[in-house]
Amino acid sequence: KYQGAGKMTFKERYRAGEIEFEEIDDYIADWNESDDLRTLREYLGLNAEEANTLAEMTKEKNDLANRYIADYLGNCQQYEQNDKTFKGFSSIKDITYSRDNKIKIDVNDDIYQLPKARRSLLIQDLQNGVYGTLADNDLKKLSEKDIQKGCPTTVYLNGKVIGHTAKNDNHHIIWDK
Repeated sequence: KYQGAGKMTFKERYRAGEIEFEEIDDYIADWNESDDLRTLREYLGLNAEEANTLAEMTKEKNDLANRYIADYLGNCQQYEQNDKTFKGFSSIKDITYSRDNKIKIDVNDDIYQLPKARRSLLIQDLQNGVYGTLADNDLKKLSEKDIQKGCPTTVYLNGKVIGHTAKNDNHHIIWDK
């Protein structure tokens, strides 16, 4: 992985045959979490045309991921009708995964009928489902470390934040009530 000045960029390492193209996601994630002052394009070592092509590719990939995630949610909601162990999935309106590795969950107001512990468990199930969907469809390469780290998640009701993951623990949900 890129470690700063004097190190090879993604493009240089890719051209040298040291890494696969799919590792670009790791570079992008590292840049998002760094305090590097360069643009993402500079960080990766891309020219303007390459950066535009990459942006279009990642948008298409993200759109595809969100279609698969919507299917996953629909399946969970279908199961809930037949098996009450899937309790709570009907309270979820929509799940969106963003290219910067964040999850946005829109809920119905009946979410408050669930105790906080059950709501938290539901959100954790959805986080795992999103990661599973991404991995199963070869849309994101996930390491065990990525899965343990989790994904920052925000829960919305009518456009207002009602819950979010803790700053240092993406598996812990902090609720407004």
